[in-house]
Amino acid sequence: MPSRFRFPGRRLLMMKFLLVNMFPLILLIIPLFIIMRQLNLLDTHLALILAHSTFSVPFATWMMISYFNAIPRSLDEAAMVDGCSAIGAMFRVILPLTLPGVIATGIYIFITSWNEFLYASVLAGQEVRTLTVAVQTLIGEYEIAWGLLTAGGVVGALPVTLLFMLIQKRLISGMTQGAVKG
Repeated sequence: MPSRFRFPGRRLLMMKFLLVNMFPLILLIIPLFIIMRQLNLLDTHLALILAHSTFSVPFATWMMISYFNAIPRSLDEAAMVDGCSAIGAMFRVILPLTLPGVIATGIYIFITSWNEFLYASVLAGQEVRTLTVAVQTLIGEYEIAWGLLTAGGVVGALPVTLLFMLIQKRLISGMTQGAVKG
């Protein structure tokens, strides 16, 4: 299962991560709300960070395992023969090779967290709001502020668009790098 390091309970941990990914986010919101209320974390940044971590960490773990499994163990062994420790081989050899996977997974997690509405609307309140919740408040019962709503939508799309424009070439070249032999 986990690619490089073996430790007790790794199968159980991975099954728990898989179990979290199997449930839709809407099923997790009520238990999260109750937990955050008991911990007195409602309407705080920490509540949103923890809530987003409930779906980001398991997804990132499963995604990165596939990238790590694609790298042959012989590279680890060669690095250790050359004098690296297991951790040194991980940081000097394996992580640079998985950089396209790290970038792709990070982009996906950023986009899902940036666009996430359900957790932000339930766990946030008057003090803490994400952009998606703030834009939604522009829709009133009797009136819709179309100009502000449109501006909010454009401003909300800018970070994701700029991110793709900045790293598009590197991401594409990194993803196709493994497809070329030689």
